[in-house]
Amino acid sequence: MEIQHFATLMSFRKAVITVYDYFSLDANLLFGMIATVVTYLVILVQFDNS
Repeated sequence: MEIQHFATLMSFRKAVITVYDYFSLDANLLFGMIATVVTYLVILVQFDNS
């Protein structure tokens, strides 16, 4: 009975990962960070070949 109650409560609650409650880590933020790093690396490679 308790497990079923716990499962019901967890199904309605959205899990959110935050960084010290300043901002939440979600897919959009992680994608933006990866895109920024890839762009920076592409620029570095282009300058290195010059």
